[in-house]
Amino acid sequence: MVSTPLSAAQADRLSRAIVRLLRLERKRLDHIVGGRGLTVPQFCTLQVMRRCGDACRMGDLAHRLLTSSATTTGIVARLEENGLVERAMDPADRRAVQVRLTERAISLLDDLAARQREHLAQTLARLEPGEREEVLRLMDRYLDALERDIGQETGES
Repeated sequence: MVSTPLSAAQADRLSRAIVRLLRLERKRLDHIVGGRGLTVPQFCTLQVMRRCGDACRMGDLAHRLLTSSATTTGIVARLEENGLVERAMDPADRRAVQVRLTERAISLLDDLAARQREHLAQTLARLEPGEREEVLRLMDRYLDALERDIGQETGES
């Protein structure tokens, strides 16, 4: 496929659109998770933990969150105080601490996922059905291209 170069005006427009999208989605996420007594960093931590599976080491969690160990420890401490996570020694390495989601956290994440879907569906409902499909199709194409470019830049596939 032959592509024409992106003009400076188009690049600037896309950059502004991405920043605006991130700001607006962050605002929406603040509203959704704040209504359940969480901060966005706490919510992100719970989501990463869910993807880890049964348990996640604190160091791995900090790495996946792209935060320092101290920051991660503070977030996990607040989640533990709220009964959303439990800490335990790693049976394979007594120097390491594992963190697990509680049933309460799993239920909360399920509820928040449903609320996020409702909010996204409400916004997409403002578009015509063909426009919705076009937005989703183009978003997928852009993200695939971005992943390929980043993979080439970093040597990852």
